Amino acid sequence: MKRWKELKLDAVICPGFACPAQLEGRGLRCVGACSYPIIYNLIDFPAGALPITTETEEDQKALELVKPRNWFETGIWKSTRGALGLPIGCQVVALPFQEELVLRVMRDIESKLSAVDE
Repeated sequence: MKRWKELKLDAVICPGFACPAQLEGRGLRCVGACSYPIIYNLIDFPAGALPITTETEEDQKALELVKPRNWFETGIWKSTRGALGLPIGCQVVALPFQEELVLRVMRDIESKLSAVDE
């Protein structure tokens, strides 16, 4: 928290998960992919997740070029295959007791994304 305050950060926008949303029944294959959100839950920082984009055909084709190096990457690789159209998100994190700030930043992100889509 000290460093966060030194940098005068209001909130942090970071990955929500290490891969797209999972197809039903595949979640346990990539349990390690939840490392991004779990850290903030463990230290009791408020965080909210929102979808940013979706898995594309290009993303799926790029998977064929990936050679997983360990069990962690293999799980993510297997669970991401076939995830075409599923959401890919981010999370917004703030210091403890700043839940309203998290919601405001999430709203701002959503409004900017919807303006881009129009």
